[in-house]
Amino acid sequence: MPLQTITLAPGVNTEATPTQNMGVIQTSQLIRFKAAGNMVLAEKMGGWQKFYPQSVGSPIRALHAWEGINADSHLGIGAEESLSVLSGNYYQNVTPHIAVSNIAPDFSTVSGSAVVTIIDTNIVPSSLDSIYIETPIAIGGLILQGPYAINSVPSTNTYLITAASNATSTVSHAGALPTFTTLIGTPGITISLDNHGFVVGSSFAISTPTVVGGLTLSGSYIVQSVPTADTFTINASNAATSSATVPMNGGNAQIIYYIGIAFAPPPGGYGVNTYGTGTYGTGEAPSPSEGSPITTTNWTLDNWGEILIACPSNGPIYTWSPDSGYSVATKVIQAPLINGGIFVSEPSQILVAWASSVNGVQDPLLINWSDSSDYTNWSVTALTQAGGYRIPTGSKIVGGLQGPQFGFIWTDIDVWAMQYIQPPFVFGFNKLAEECGLIARHAACVVNSTVYWMGNNQFYLYAGAGVQPIVCSVWDTVFQDLDLQNIDKITAASNNGFGEVAWHYPSISNGTGEVDSYVKYNFILNCWDYGKLARTAWIDQSVLGQPIGGSPDGYVYQHETTNDADGSPMGEYFETGYVQISQGEELMFLDWMIPDFRYGKYNSAPNATLNITLKYTDYPSGQVKTKGPYQVNSATSYKNPRLRGRQVSMRIEGAGLGSWWRMGGLRYRAAPDGKR
Repeated sequence: MPLQTITLAPGVNTEATPTQNMGVIQTSQLIRFKAAGNMVLAEKMGGWQKFYPQSVGSPIRALHAWEGINADSHLGIGAEESLSVLSGNYYQNVTPHIAVSNIAPDFSTVSGSAVVTIIDTNIVPSSLDSIYIETPIAIGGLILQGPYAINSVPSTNTYLITAASNATSTVSHAGALPTFTTLIGTPGITISLDNHGFVVGSSFAISTPTVVGGLTLSGSYIVQSVPTADTFTINASNAATSSATVPMNGGNAQIIYYIGIAFAPPPGGYGVNTYGTGTYGTGEAPSPSEGSPITTTNWTLDNWGEILIACPSNGPIYTWSPDSGYSVATKVIQAPLINGGIFVSEPSQILVAWASSVNGVQDPLLINWSDSSDYTNWSVTALTQAGGYRIPTGSKIVGGLQGPQFGFIWTDIDVWAMQYIQPPFVFGFNKLAEECGLIARHAACVVNSTVYWMGNNQFYLYAGAGVQPIVCSVWDTVFQDLDLQNIDKITAASNNGFGEVAWHYPSISNGTGEVDSYVKYNFILNCWDYGKLARTAWIDQSVLGQPIGGSPDGYVYQHETTNDADGSPMGEYFETGYVQISQGEELMFLDWMIPDFRYGKYNSAPNATLNITLKYTDYPSGQVKTKGPYQVNSATSYKNPRLRGRQVSMRIEGAGLGSWWRMGGLRYRAAPDGKR
């Protein structure tokens, strides 16, 4: 009986049956494939260890590494209940804080001045704070709505802001909100708002939902007519069921406070510290009202030089830097209030916000962007490059990123190129392909000059020659077990050092709604594998070294740094399809097996131990019997399994700690053993 060598094809195939998968791996866990001349070999994947010893306390949804101007490296961590930064071994929670107040309007103006005095007994403000007035307030010939910086705090509960223009009258302790009037059986609504300034065709934003005449008003509406300087009309989508008059938000002003918390000043008093310590003019006490830390379902992170830019899902844009003087991330005051996510466009250095908003009302297909080299300036004028564009197809923008040559914008059904073309248009938009949208905001990544992403039913790449689907040999395993209720948790994970792109996703079979599985594509060998590994966020090699991943339990791990799973066995394995003789016409007798592995890395001790289990059956749907596991190591010459069956498969699994292995040319001796 001659010896035969098991030669495995590259990749894993779960589309075919085990009988069809002769010489092909059928199932896998934590393995990868390595090109070796004209051969492709299966090996154990690299391990991981904690990058920081403590959990951040909730599932991590985004990671971003960057380097400051002093060669200091940082890791931004966006979790569901926090935003934090790791700088070396120093951990800092920089989660933004907010407070929402609903009060009877107490605004005061002085004729000829843009300064407005606001009294809010629900909060003790600070000049470090900024505000967003959600409800339009008419006062002294002004309409106050949108973002404002707090200029000064003359007394407790009282602060000053600057309006966009001067007041035309002096008014004290007042302010009026819009009043909505409906007429039964008609969709027309008359809105009363002093000196509103609207013209026919203008957009009126209602960011605080209001119920009137059986209608719920929320979102953006087109002004239909302007009867007077103090009234205008809009149309609802349905007819009112009653005639009624209702003020917005019950007549209360709604103000969102974005709390800026400074680092606590050093101890004062004569003789404390040395003469000249500190910067002149600094040391303002922490904000009296600290508000509450925000929570979110996801984040997008980027950096602007040494400044971290962070956007919670459907939230404002925040920034933080080591020398900002703030212990929390603070809102970019003039940036849009609601955004799906952000990225920095290069080389123009423009901050791009997708699924953005106008006047506090989100448009899921709207892109807004800042001025070039100034992420704080979003004013669209002839003197800036700030602007916006609405994608005309799809129902929503799912994600965006900066590619090698231009930005990529994905809707739920297609992908667009966002190319910088300089003023006056600033950006040009071209649809690259249809029916290849993005499944989740973090489901795309750039490797070298190629963009990879996961769609709703397929994987895709763009490498300059158009969008191409990637044939996936483990499609069933992924898409037939994908938890569609939690797809926004999917994250792409590139590992360029090994030519791999993975997608970590939540599976139905796991039943928790959390990420637990991965599918991995080797773009060098054009093959796939899959397995179980809970990584909810990822960055490839960076200023911090090897790839870093986040987990559902809030830990940060660095990969490819060890042979183990943070001090525990990895549990790696794979299982092949069936081997048979004469197309399975005859049974086989297998009595001798000669293992062939690399039992350790180059210049390392060959200390790996593996278990080999043989599974055999007479028919594809028949009873499966097993032999083994047979433990093998560098001292093992052969094993004598002695089995009879029509079809035989093999399971290889690692055992123990601190070891690594790669499969070679495992041989076996088998001979025909009759028919049955």
